[in-house]
Amino acid sequence: MKKMLFLSLVFLLGLTACNSNQTAEVEVSKEQLAEEKKAAEEQAKKEKEEAASAARKKKRAEARAKERAQQKALEEARAKESQTVTTPPPTRSTTTTTSSASMPAISSAFKSSMIQKINAQRAKGCSCGGEKFPPAPPIQWNSKLGSAAMKHSMYMSGKDKMSHTGSGGSDVGRRAKAEGYNYRFAGENLAKGPNDIGTVVGLWVKSPTHCKNLMSKNFSQAGAAKHKAYWTLVLGTPM
Repeated sequence: MKKMLFLSLVFLLGLTACNSNQTAEVEVSKEQLAEEKKAAEEQAKKEKEEAASAARKKKRAEARAKERAQQKALEEARAKESQTVTTPPPTRSTTTTTSSASMPAISSAFKSSMIQKINAQRAKGCSCGGEKFPPAPPIQWNSKLGSAAMKHSMYMSGKDKMSHTGSGGSDVGRRAKAEGYNYRFAGENLAKGPNDIGTVVGLWVKSPTHCKNLMSKNFSQAGAAKHKAYWTLVLGTPM
């Protein structure tokens, strides 16, 4: 009888120990789950931060690429607005729509003011689009270049379009030669809108390609005109 009681007691103690072990194992499993959940949350947070950082970098890269593209387009547009011819183009007969008789006269005040503004800028030098130009010799007014400028301004105002391509497909060199000006170098600046000489010269100074024409030592003479909203400046050096 005592032996049976002893065995029963041992059996109960064994069950208690077994249950205790099961409880411990359950508790350990809960801790592991909590740690794993925390690690997963931290990993998810890290991945989210990395994704956000990558998105910000991509956005900055796209913004820089867009800015470069806009700058390139602006430079190309400015280049189209300024034209320099260094060798005479082939002779080609063209018809002009403006005769000297019907062309408005360019006043002495306009001539002197334009030359004075340009020479003032040439005298002090300039940085044109980051390229430094030292002071350049003064230029002089040339009536043939002035005539070419006026005819082209009238052509542009008639078409209501600013372009270096003129009547009959002409360029600045052909227009200068049509006025009897034989050149070594010829260049042209155009503008639309400004009301006075100081403003238009200031705009040309701010445009790298126009500024380079104004500051170039290759040019010793100039003629300019305004018809309605359209401005033309023709620069040249005779043969």
